[in-house]
Amino acid sequence: MHVSMTKKEVNRLIATYLSHQLKAGDVKYSFSVGNHAVLKGTFKFFGTQVHFGMVLDPYVQTNGNVLLKVTQINVGKLGVPVSYVMSYVANNYKLPGMVEVNTKRKMIVLRLNKLKLGNGLRVRADRIDLVHDEIDVTGYTVKAAK
Repeated sequence: MHVSMTKKEVNRLIATYLSHQLKAGDVKYSFSVGNHAVLKGTFKFFGTQVHFGMVLDPYVQTNGNVLLKVTQINVGKLGVPVSYVMSYVANNYKLPGMVEVNTKRKMIVLRLNKLKLGNGLRVRADRIDLVHDEIDVTGYTVKAAK
């Protein structure tokens, strides 16, 4: 099943997913797509709420996963290296199992092939063109081994 979505539709889908994933925890964040993907939120650092933001460019991998290359990062008013912040988040916060953080390459991989939806449904990205507001995905089912 092929589905074409706009950025607005993807943002609604992401917000719904995150609202179910972020019930409790020290880090609160949102993820949205515009001309770039943007991850922003807050976390506690020595008892103080610190705001952070990342600007990422999405790329579809041949296996249907999405690679998010970090192009910019802000943590409070600090000039902190991207790899340090990514390492801190990866080691100190519970991220969904489908999220892989690669601090050395400054990227995040959304392993859509690990995301299990209801009724055995899986999803793969086919195309992401944020400039033209076109995001294409394919839903499929995995056949059970006999």
